[in-house]
Amino acid sequence: MAFTDSSTDEAVSGFSHTLEQLLGLMVSISELEEAKAEAASTRQHQKIDGFLKEEQALILKLRGLEQLRMKQAGALGWQGLTFRQILERADGGQKELLSPLFDKMNSQLRRLTDSKDSADRILRLRLKELEEALAGSPQPHLHDAYG
Repeated sequence: MAFTDSSTDEAVSGFSHTLEQLLGLMVSISELEEAKAEAASTRQHQKIDGFLKEEQALILKLRGLEQLRMKQAGALGWQGLTFRQILERADGGQKELLSPLFDKMNSQLRRLTDSKDSADRILRLRLKELEEALAGSPQPHLHDAYG
């Protein structure tokens, strides 16, 4: 069993808190992806721009938290390790704290990937429909205002 001191316990606690924040952002991004897919599938295209702007802000927060997570992992000697590898090195209390978070993150990552894939597929379909509609419509005649 590994020896832990209060500074290590605080570092692991900070790391787990960062994971919880990452989880929350992943949930929010998944929900946005699902809303974007719904808007595209119901042809509510005017909503998509707002979803994209909100998503961009969340992704910036996600990147910042991911940088913090990597810094915290490095301070704990877990730099570059997978979640499984971290659990192999963690002591009993750390495993008990981190294992459910890692499970939730894996599950949420699958949801996020599925949501994004679905939204992308629907958006590509709508874009193709729009391109086909534009290709079939008569092109407007532009007049030279200087002629």
